[in-house]
Amino acid sequence: MMTMPIKSVTLRFDKWKHSTEKAHLLVYKGKEMWLPKKLCWDFKIAGNDQHAWATIPSFLFEKITGHTPEQMMEDYGTLGMKEQFGAIVHTIVEKHVPERKEPVANNFIPELKKLIQND
Repeated sequence: MMTMPIKSVTLRFDKWKHSTEKAHLLVYKGKEMWLPKKLCWDFKIAGNDQHAWATIPSFLFEKITGHTPEQMMEDYGTLGMKEQFGAIVHTIVEKHVPERKEPVANNFIPELKKLIQND
């Protein structure tokens, strides 16, 4: 089975601690880390515990968790990723390879000829 590349993941951080002009200080699974603002979007702080949600690129998700989103999707599925890791997968890119067709010698369409002659 071929896995499809995942471009971004929304990740739930345990706690928001502080923000500067360029980054957010967050806690994920007990580890403090700085998350650059230019690498996250849809940043939200929620709840009385001040947990945070941020959409991040998949390479940053891999750096934070140690696993690629594709591996985790195969192992846990969508529901497991949300329950166990606080992650929601976005933008799954599928590569489309069109079916090859042989060229036709005459691509004449009779209905179009009738329309042209009536003008």
